[in-house]
Order: sequence, then structure tokens, then C-alpha cells
Amino acid sequence: MASAVLTEPIPTAWLIPVSGPKLDAFGLTPRPKPLLFGRKQETCDLTVPADKAEVSREHARFTFVDGVWRVADIGSRWGTHLNGHKIEPHLDLPLQPGDYLRIAPWTFNFSTTPPGRMGVSTDDDTHAGSSIASADAAKQPLGEDLAVLLLESAAGINAARNETELAKVLLDVAIRGTGYANGAILKQLDASGRVEALVTRLAPGTSTTSALYSRSLLAKAAEGGVAELSVESGVGNIAQSIATMKITAAVCAPLMIDQTIVAFLYLDSRLSPGATPIPVRQRSSSFIQGLARMGGMAWGNLSREEFGRREASMKALMTAAERVQQMLLPARSGKIGHITYLGECRPGQTLGGDFFCILPAGENRVAFALGDVVGKGVPASLLMATAYGHLHARLASARGPHEALYDLSEFLCPRMADDKFITLWAGVFDFEARTLTYCDAGHGYAVLLDPAAPGAHQKLRDQSTGMVGMPENTFAPATVALPPKGKVLVLSDGIAEQYGMKAQADGQIVRDQFELEEAVKAVARVPHGGDEIKALFDAVVSHAGTTHLNDDATAVVLKWD
Repeated sequence: MASAVLTEPIPTAWLIPVSGPKLDAFGLTPRPKPLLFGRKQETCDLTVPADKAEVSREHARFTFVDGVWRVADIGSRWGTHLNGHKIEPHLDLPLQPGDYLRIAPWTFNFSTTPPGRMGVSTDDDTHAGSSIASADAAKQPLGEDLAVLLLESAAGINAARNETELAKVLLDVAIRGTGYANGAILKQLDASGRVEALVTRLAPGTSTTSALYSRSLLAKAAEGGVAELSVESGVGNIAQSIATMKITAAVCAPLMIDQTIVAFLYLDSRLSPGATPIPVRQRSSSFIQGLARMGGMAWGNLSREEFGRREASMKALMTAAERVQQMLLPARSGKIGHITYLGECRPGQTLGGDFFCILPAGENRVAFALGDVVGKGVPASLLMATAYGHLHARLASARGPHEALYDLSEFLCPRMADDKFITLWAGVFDFEARTLTYCDAGHGYAVLLDPAAPGAHQKLRDQSTGMVGMPENTFAPATVALPPKGKVLVLSDGIAEQYGMKAQADGQIVRDQFELEEAVKAVARVPHGGDEIKALFDAVVSHAGTTHLNDDATAVVLKWD
């Protein structure tokens, strides 16, 4: 029988640098937990050099949900900008191909096509016989006719309904005002000089197969101003492509939203062989600059509307899901039969996939469950709501917790994706038989505490295999005797596996997990009548060094007399 060949996961999207210090593209590979972007080598999956202080140690996160990549700023100092607009912290916004993501000092192109496979290459004219200079628009007064053209064009520019319409209007006005034969509105795809033309205009007879743009001119315009190219006559090392196309002049200006360049207005004097030269208007830099600024503002308005739609859609979805969660989850504290409980769920993101439920299961019996849905955000919260409702209905009536878990797993398995599952611990407290019967479906974080010996505990694990929602599993219940007085502590992995940084005896800083034993110690230190859950979360936050925990975190203490 042939053995299976293991392959590395393939990225489904890329962050391709278009500006900033030299940096390789980042491949985004789907996985259950978010990909963290930042300077902190120990915790981040997408790391930049440690000396780039503009990037926070943990700056942003990328999540892949239902085939869509989302980005969220996670409380960075300088922010994360999408198409020139600052993202609200901890709000996951969907990304679309062609989006520009600015995490200073870099701007990235979000692409679902691998680097180098889109657009066209610009002409490498770095060593050609040409002169590239920033035009001083301030020294070129705007003529009355060009001022009138700008004013007349303002209505059409601001009436454009999308980027393509806007690009067409800008290009038409630019060619009318300058006399250049050809032009294009270009989007930069990477730092190597590849571009994509949103719209182009070519003089009659000019070859449509030619896509010739000066890399040096674009690089100069990327500094933020109008750049001009003029080919020096009589110089033998003029780039062959420039010479063949008879380009004697070109101009380029960036269209900017805040500090993000979203496109370039590019004009040149390219002519086909034998064509009659078209006179180019001299000293038109102030006109190009004014047009580019108007275009940038109009582009920003369109982008702001699109950004607002994404933001509003995500906020509405998250608000609705959050309300469902709040409605389903029990109060933070309460008493059910002989059990007094104290519990809390803290999502690692705005929404979480953790849950717990507690309910009467007959006379002198109380059922309890704590689950952790793999994944984050809205999909995890919706799966959590489905699992909660089904489990709540079955846990009280089932013959044991294992039967409820089998029933839930059979219900979910045909309805869930292959990479989705739930870890779950469920138990039934029987105060007539003085027993706790429980089942652990891949969870592993439940202990029986002895109030008479603070810190002493018995781990509540059984022989179950597999998790809820998986096609193959075995749920094998176990039973322990209940002491006259006692506590059960149940956690999600967001607490036990929360990482922090720890200094070893040799001074080396290492990554360190909180662990179940530390949770037991934190609860044991709380005096009678105190808030064990608050103390536990305080200890976890102190260990993490931040209130923004890296995963959903849930803890419940159940007590009886």
C-alpha cells in the first residue's frame, strides 16, 4: 500500500509589498487560528525586522473564514490602513484583491494571485539616457484655460460611480489639458515594477500590444509629487524600447488617499513609426498636480463609501451574533439545584466560539457543559449557537453526558466543514447518588478541587477519543464520587494555553504557557466568598502581559455544600 505524501499548505492569498524597505511577499495560508503580523518573532507568523518601530510587536491579525481573508488591527500604536482609511481596532474587515494595506513603513497589495503573475512589467530604464526630475508645480502658474478645464471637469470627476469611471474621466481631462498622445491610470502590483492598467488611451496607430511604462518615472512619482521624464537626444544608451517607441517626454503623478498611493496618472509621447509628432503642452505640471489631487480626493470618496459598507456590514453581523451569544449564555453567577456556579467567557476577538451551559437534569441532578468551537469570529459564534441549542435540549434528558455528545456529534457532522469541530466537557452531578458522571471530548481542562487542601486536585479525564463533529469518535463516560463539599473547575484552552514571556535563570527569554496547574493555584488563593473567576482572569492577563488574549477564554467554577 502506497504511503501518503504530506505537502505543505498552499497560500490562498499574498501580501505583496509595493513600497517601503525591501521585504519579501507574505503568503497567507488558511488555518484555524489567526495569523499574527508584527515584530515579535516569538508570537507572530508574519514578521518584519525588529528595528521597524512603526510596526507594533503584535500589530494585526489575518483570519480566513468561509473562503474570505479578513484583517483586523489588534491595538497597534500607529494603526492599520485599508485603501487609505484607518481600521477600527479589533474589527475584522474582509479583504478584496487589489486592496492596498498600509502598515507603515510598508504598503502591501492584497492579491489572490502569486507575486509576479499579474499585470505587466515596467521598462527598466534606470541606466537609460533619460532625465527624471520632480516637477516644481509652484513655479509653473496655472494658465487661465487650464484652470477653467479643471473647474469644468470637477463635476464629472466627482460624479464618477466607481474607480473605472473615475479613471476614464481623469485620463480624458489629462490628455486634453496636456496634449500627450497616450496615457493610463496604473495600479502598482509590487515593488519590482509590475503594474496593472485600469484604463488606457493610445494615439491612433499606436500599437495596442505595447505596454511600455518607465520604472524610474513611477519610482520618482511614488515620492509624492509630479515626476517628468525627458529623453536626452544624441545619447547612445537610451533604452531600446524607449527609442523604438519614440518616447521623448512623459509625466507621472500619484493619486493619494492620506499617505497611501492608490494609482498613478501616467502620460507619454509614445508614437508609432511614421506617425506625426503631437505637440505636448509645456509647463503643465501645475495642471497635472491639481488634477491628481482632485482625482485623489474623488478616489478617496469612492473608497470611503466602500470601506464604510464593509465596516457597517461586519458591525451589523457581529452585533447580531453577539446578541445571540448574550441571550444564550447563562448569567455570570447563579444557583441551579445544589450547584452554585461562577463563570465567564471572554472572546479572543469581538466574537468567540466558547460557551458553557448549566441546567437542571431531574430531581437532585444538575447538568453542565463547556465547549470550544474551533475557529474565530462570526462563523464560530454561529456554530457555537447551534451546538449550544442542541446540547441544551439533549443534556437534561439523555441517559448520560456521552449520549448527549453522540447525539450532538451526529447532528453536526454532516453539516460542518471537514476542518471544523468542537472540544467539549460535559458532566451530570447526581446529589442523590453523590456522583459526577462526565465525558471529555478532546477538551482536557477540568479538575475536581478539594477545599480542605488548597491546590490539591484530581484531573477529570476519561477514555474518550475524537471530538464533537468528527466522523469517528468514542465517548466513554467516567464517574467519580462527590465529596461532601467541593468544587469543579472547567477551562477552555484559551486560558491553559495562553502564552507569555518568561525569563529563565540564564537570562534567556522564552515563550511560556499558563497551564492548568497555574489556574488551579489562582483559584485556590481566593479566600472563601471571593471571586475565583476574576482572580483567575487577572492571573492570565498578568501572564500574557496584555488584556487582549490570543484565543477565546472561558472558565467556570461549580461549588456545592
